[in-house]
Amino acid sequence: MTTTARNGLFKEMVIKEPVTDLNLNWLTGNVALLPSEDENICVRQWADTLLGEQKLMRLSVAGNRLTIADGRKKGFPLGFNVGRTRLEITLPARQLHSITIVLTGSKLLAEHLNVLHCQCTLTTGSAVLSGKADELELSATGSTISGSQLEATKLNYRSVSTKTDLSGQFRHFDAGVTGRSLHLTCLTMPESAKLHSTAAKSVIALPDDAGFEALIAAYSGRFTHAYASDGIKQDKKRVLYQSGGSPIRIGIRGGHVHLQPLGRV
Repeated sequence: MTTTARNGLFKEMVIKEPVTDLNLNWLTGNVALLPSEDENICVRQWADTLLGEQKLMRLSVAGNRLTIADGRKKGFPLGFNVGRTRLEITLPARQLHSITIVLTGSKLLAEHLNVLHCQCTLTTGSAVLSGKADELELSATGSTISGSQLEATKLNYRSVSTKTDLSGQFRHFDAGVTGRSLHLTCLTMPESAKLHSTAAKSVIALPDDAGFEALIAAYSGRFTHAYASDGIKQDKKRVLYQSGGSPIRIGIRGGHVHLQPLGRV
């Protein structure tokens, strides 16, 4: 359904098919993924009349996969998009198999996600995330990302010139950061962790009651920690806390990497 009113355009589509996979490819504007009150997926778009109906969202369902594409991509060069727009997708409480999101210049709000595989690629935008995923893969360039109440068996994170603040439970994480900053708060001790930080300020906060073994490869830059000396054994390449435990592999090429107990500023 598409309507035109004095205050702009509105398009709504209700998907009743048993969708398990969602693909979203979007340009500028606000994008929200929110919990639904029923088992259907509802997609709504608001836009200025200046945008034109022909440039509203395009939806397709193939098998169990729903694809949502930005109508502005067709016939418009990247970066030349007339008219403001807002997209809202409500998702049922049941677990989806996969969510794949590619955004350019967008502001994403994704609340209470419940999915096996989630992949999000963000360029010159922002994202606020919460929810559960077996595999959570985030990639960002020139952006700002924050996440709270996250649960992931595997977190894979890559960023360039991005400010990031993530908090949650991550059984395994692998992070590669170039420029800007990463603040990763682990509410439970990961079973394994990798961080490669290049010319960035990276902070990892860990539970104080669990041991770890940090293996440090610092080609340049510096590594610090905020743990009491009586619980730490360390040299230039290794930090052992409370007789060891989960392995944390850290590579540093410029910048600063800091480990700290939860609650420490």
